[in-house]
Amino acid sequence: MPMSSAQELESITYSDHTETLELFTRLLDAPRGLPALMTVAESALKAVTYVFSRLPSPNQSATIFQKKFSVMVDEIRSGQTDRQKDAPNALKGLKHKHPFWCLLADPRASKGRLANLYAGLQILLAFSRAKSVPQSGARHLSTIIAEEDVPHSSIDMLLRGITPDETVDAPWLHSLHKSWRDVIRAYSIDEPPPPSPRGRVVGAIMNNVFLASTAQRAGATKHRNLSDHQVRNAFAVIASGLDTDTFDGALGMMVAITGFPVDVVAELEILDRVVDGAWPAGIAIEEGLIKVNFETMINEPSRALPGSLPSSFFLVRPLPSNLHHHLQLRLSHHPTARHLHELYPDSRVPRPEQSLYPCKEEITPSWARLRYSVGLFLRQTGLDCLSTFIVSCDLSHIPRSKLHYAHVSSSEIWQSMRHLYAMAGWCKSAEYSNTTMGFGCRAVPTLESLQQHDRHLVEAADESRPGNHSSLTRLLAFHNNFITLSAWRLSVLLALREAIVIDLPASIDETSDTWIGWHDKVTPNDQGLQPVPLCDFVRHTIGCIRSHSRHMHSRLTRMKARTSDFARWCDGVAKAEDLRLLCVATDTLKAVPVSTHNFILPRSTGYELAPDCGRKVMENHLRHAGLPSTYIDAVLRHTIHGQHRLNAFSNVCLDQMVGQTAGAMNVVANNLFGQVISGLSKE
Repeated sequence: MPMSSAQELESITYSDHTETLELFTRLLDAPRGLPALMTVAESALKAVTYVFSRLPSPNQSATIFQKKFSVMVDEIRSGQTDRQKDAPNALKGLKHKHPFWCLLADPRASKGRLANLYAGLQILLAFSRAKSVPQSGARHLSTIIAEEDVPHSSIDMLLRGITPDETVDAPWLHSLHKSWRDVIRAYSIDEPPPPSPRGRVVGAIMNNVFLASTAQRAGATKHRNLSDHQVRNAFAVIASGLDTDTFDGALGMMVAITGFPVDVVAELEILDRVVDGAWPAGIAIEEGLIKVNFETMINEPSRALPGSLPSSFFLVRPLPSNLHHHLQLRLSHHPTARHLHELYPDSRVPRPEQSLYPCKEEITPSWARLRYSVGLFLRQTGLDCLSTFIVSCDLSHIPRSKLHYAHVSSSEIWQSMRHLYAMAGWCKSAEYSNTTMGFGCRAVPTLESLQQHDRHLVEAADESRPGNHSSLTRLLAFHNNFITLSAWRLSVLLALREAIVIDLPASIDETSDTWIGWHDKVTPNDQGLQPVPLCDFVRHTIGCIRSHSRHMHSRLTRMKARTSDFARWCDGVAKAEDLRLLCVATDTLKAVPVSTHNFILPRSTGYELAPDCGRKVMENHLRHAGLPSTYIDAVLRHTIHGQHRLNAFSNVCLDQMVGQTAGAMNVVANNLFGQVISGLSKE
């Protein structure tokens, strides 16, 4: 017979702590040797106990977990070592690689109520999901520890899904609310509280990221979409409502450009009195803007780097000018309004299944279908995928990873919105806000930064260029500078990821190959080798490397260094053998593969480049060169099912993609680099 809860608790002994300890160290990503284990374990126990003290009606899993966790900590106390006690010294230099573990060892983590609550939630969820604490959990805990603690009353409000005044702009707010609901589902017999209005907005944003089907990503119509004529009829009804200042008109326009459910749109915050921070979406009425925060969608976003285009993950778009005018008047009559529906006190929010307009068709043009239809309609009329996302906020039309690379200027955003408003027959957008802040990746380098970095590498190669009778030392210095310059240019044009070793093969035939198969990252939906076009600039650069290697081998032969490792590498590259194309030479004539950090480090002040700089460059410069989003995604090797339209049974699509892309890549290369630099040979 199975044991009862009481019998199972009695059976837990000190010999059972090993499994819990193994899980604890794995899920919290403990450093090797478990430094500061005692401090971390006690801090974790305090955090978990604090959460359980707030948990309504703990279930059997909660009781058993708490007992096992206590047994584990007791066992650690009895067998602790000096290294496991001394937290400050033992964790020196480990915070970057093991952030959550090091934060738990911080004395401030166990003192604050809010820090205890958040840390306990992350630990409990890690155990219930059998997944490590995410990087975002460590980032939010670090923010909480650095701020002042909140009183007991604010903790009670937070657990009820209410936002206290002191946390209204906190970046961790949504994470805490969602984590609390998930912990209640896992460790309590009670139902979790409903999500807050902000939580519903974030849920709506995430819905079209994680629930999008392959067909939806490919642009296929399904039963949840309005037909073309229904979309046009809906646009006409919304236009009439915007002209006459109706609640349905305002709701329809905002559902169309946010993809949120109609009842969520009605709860959108008026941002004039809300600090920009934790809010996921809102309306800045005085500015005539609607703002959506996509920070929660980005895993470990790049930090802003000097010499990069100014950007953020707050998508700011203009409202139609007539709606802007009507909202301003309504706000003057209802100055205390905090949400959109409060500006229309005499109107009711329509139900999602309710029809947008009177219709006898079998598939009703409902409010629920409108939110899924605008982006698809725009794609079918020829708008590119990235602009479709900008207009509709529907992330199912682009890979989420694109937000790690793309930078969309405010002028591009305004242009995309004008396109929608003109197509829908709505009033023109509010006046263009001439701001330098764009949307997307914060580490996209400016054209000036790229050209400055390339110029430094070219100058280093030119200054070290050897004469006919130069010494071996000068010969090797020039080779290293030339290969560094070539590796930099190839990494940009081929959109290479950061790598310790760049594995471009020397067997590429630059005279006939138009593309190569490249695989530089393993992903859950891995498709293996992906085709990367070789433009004329790339093939000419590879030809210069080969010619340079041939002449370098000839020089080394005359210098009695023919049998060295470096000379053999030069000979192999010259003969297009199957070895690495890019290697630098050591003083002892060893050939060492080039890594990203050989060429990415800044050569002067004023700018800094991301390790995957080439991917950020090609994403944006190819878009500006007129390349469609699907071709850009192919160049960057985004492996998202439904995102690529290349045919597996015919090379016609591949040839077409390679031809168009190579031409655009040449334009980018000429704008960035000018001309190809030769090595020892000037052929």
